[in-house]
Amino acid sequence: MARAVLAVSVLTAVIACSDDDADTGTPTDPPDTGAADSGVEDTGIEMDAGPEDAGMMDAGMMDAGEGMNALGETCRMGGSDCPADHTCTIFPLVGGSAERGYCSPMCQTTEDCTTGFAGPGTALCFQPPQCSISCSTPMGENECPMDLTCLPTGGPTNACGVAANVLGQLCGEGEPDCPANHTCAIFPLVGGSTTKGYCTPVCQTTDDCTADYMGPGSPSCFRAPECSISCTTPMASGECPPGLTCLPTGGPTSACGVAQ
Repeated sequence: MARAVLAVSVLTAVIACSDDDADTGTPTDPPDTGAADSGVEDTGIEMDAGPEDAGMMDAGMMDAGEGMNALGETCRMGGSDCPADHTCTIFPLVGGSAERGYCSPMCQTTEDCTTGFAGPGTALCFQPPQCSISCSTPMGENECPMDLTCLPTGGPTNACGVAANVLGQLCGEGEPDCPANHTCAIFPLVGGSTTKGYCTPVCQTTDDCTADYMGPGSPSCFRAPECSISCTTPMASGECPPGLTCLPTGGPTSACGVAQ
């Protein structure tokens, strides 16, 4: 009988001990898995941020790429006006400049020309590796980028280019209008006309006045945005373009203008 009681006591102790082990086996209890859940949440945040950052990087690269297309900005052959990967393009156009053109990215397809190009005009890789800009109406307004003019190609089409410098051509009362990107300049000169003057390209530097200019006289952008043509001897012949006369300015210099 005593042995039976002892056996029951031992069995009870073993069961009690097993229950204690079950209570302390917490690694699989839900409260302890909170740390693992937190780790997943942190990883999720990093994964969400990754694509957003990548999108921002893509957008930034796209903006930079588009900003580099300087197609249509004016330049002078042999100068350093154009950004990298661009060339100064001068196509032979009727009435076009032989010295000034526009910057063009190097192209193999039309997409190389149109990406980032704001217009106006239609950019094409018609004559690779340089982009051309087609237009419809010669001398028409809003046909080409700023400072460019729609000019005939000599064929059935028209294209944008820099109009030839006609500095010194007569304009004003009774005279033909000046071509695109030119204005009619009438400077106050001693003995000069107040109704007639000469055509001048819009200038920022003297290079804008001298490009394509054949003379005589010495053009400069001294009176920006219009070119003036200086001379030395008032009323002397051969000092100014045809139809213009060397006249006193009222100061120590003389300039070409239309005599009264």
